[in-house]
Amino acid sequence: MAWQNPWYDASLAHHTPHGFRNPEEELRQPGDLQRWRRERKQQNLPLPPQSGYTAFTASWCQQADLSGEDDRVW
Repeated sequence: MAWQNPWYDASLAHHTPHGFRNPEEELRQPGDLQRWRRERKQQNLPLPPQSGYTAFTASWCQQADLSGEDDRVW
């Protein structure tokens, strides 16, 4: 039996029984991704965090909690 997409939902246009598809593929042309990346690099994007990377890390990161007695997969 062929693989079936376990997330298949016929009500969503980008879902197919065999995977996902881009419903607007005609909007994207070959080379668009490379052009977008080049333009972002020329504009120095993404910008660094306003308060610096140390403050960004302190506010957005948290220590992993590896405690626990139950079965876990790490």
